[in-house]
Amino acid sequence: MRVLLMHSKDTWYKAVEPAIENPPDPPLEESLGECVVAFVSVEEGDGIGEARVLVEEIKAHAKRVGVKCALIYPFAHLSPELANPNEAYSVLVEAERLLRETWDGEVHRAPFGWYKAFRVQCAGHPMCELSRTIKGLTPSIYYISSDGSIKDLEEAISEALLPKGLLASPWSAESLELHRRFGLHPEVTSIGRTMIESLVEMILEKLVGEGANPVYRGASLRIDTQKALLESVIRVCLDSIRYKPEEPVIVALSDPANLVIAVSKEREKLDVKSLLGDLMQEFSDHLESLNLGKPGGIGVRYDVTYDGEILFYRTGNDSLIPLSIHVKVRGAEGSCIGPASMIVKALLDHGLRLASEGITPSLPFKIVPYQVAVIPVKETELDYAERVVEAIRPYARVYLDPPTRGLGARIRSAARLWTPYIIVIGRREVESNTITVRRRAGPVEQETMSVEALIEEISNLT
Repeated sequence: MRVLLMHSKDTWYKAVEPAIENPPDPPLEESLGECVVAFVSVEEGDGIGEARVLVEEIKAHAKRVGVKCALIYPFAHLSPELANPNEAYSVLVEAERLLRETWDGEVHRAPFGWYKAFRVQCAGHPMCELSRTIKGLTPSIYYISSDGSIKDLEEAISEALLPKGLLASPWSAESLELHRRFGLHPEVTSIGRTMIESLVEMILEKLVGEGANPVYRGASLRIDTQKALLESVIRVCLDSIRYKPEEPVIVALSDPANLVIAVSKEREKLDVKSLLGDLMQEFSDHLESLNLGKPGGIGVRYDVTYDGEILFYRTGNDSLIPLSIHVKVRGAEGSCIGPASMIVKALLDHGLRLASEGITPSLPFKIVPYQVAVIPVKETELDYAERVVEAIRPYARVYLDPPTRGLGARIRSAARLWTPYIIVIGRREVESNTITVRRRAGPVEQETMSVEALIEEISNLT
């Protein structure tokens, strides 16, 4: 940012004709008398940090020359490295807002995007004119302190504003092993993709009912660090909501597993905490909110002003993972839920917490990759087991584990993927035309029943 500060005894300007297409401000003419005029060129990379320093420079100069009037004047001729118009406008509007909030003087801002006629009568004393270069003060992602000052995110975390928080290693070794087992790390396998797609379908049904017609958009996501992940997700959400989708939008990011569902302002504000909290026992106890774009929260560089709230899951490793964002940007308002793969990973991480408390962890029935396992004890029960699989297949994701290894090993294999129903078929079940069902969670852990009764139970779950 390049700034020329001038003490003017007589100040006047008038917007004459547009300098850009569709200027964001209306034309205006003002005569202000004695004033401090800040001619400002906003450069590439400038943001809220530069805006705050500009405000402090204006207040300091006004105090030096003893005036209580300030004019922020967009002036593109001080720099060859100008920011694009949207970014420049956002920075100037933010500077005006901050100046009004922190100074008791009279504040004006000349309209942006216009060729203007102007008159400035320089007072001529030694302190009359000052120039400033303000640069490198807005990191790409930052923490906004309660006093409104900007801190680099690493600095904020080191001061325990977000203990360990966003830059800590997010998952414990146990969680990473669980993510590998469920096909979510390091690459997403068919098992992991089934879980992610099922979660997206489940969320859409809760939001808009059956028959949702989502719109797909492409986007990019950097996942090299926790910090880059957060920045990318915030930007994806801002961009998705800003253009006011009329119906739910599924944003397909560079890794198709990382899906974000965006819901526009046409719908009521979502209670995402309750929505996610319904997924798993006590899951909501580990969800935390943080402001977005406001004091006490996180911000990113963006070309227009915004605010909102981020909902995080605090992992067993005491790190924050973003799961949803609610934003207000340029008159639009809406929520984004995701990335979906992170929600699934968080559910698995939370399962380890439950296990440590002596509770058998389980996933929502719709999300678990295999919902039913059918395990015949011997080859003689295989034909009957295959008929059971075909009967259940229209209602659940079911697989047959034939007797090529021991019964205990096959039951443990199903349990390792948290399979809700394990059906064991022996000679007695074949003779009585029944099945013995082992439930992972529920008031009755094991019982013998008909296939039809199990199908009815599964249908109620789905």
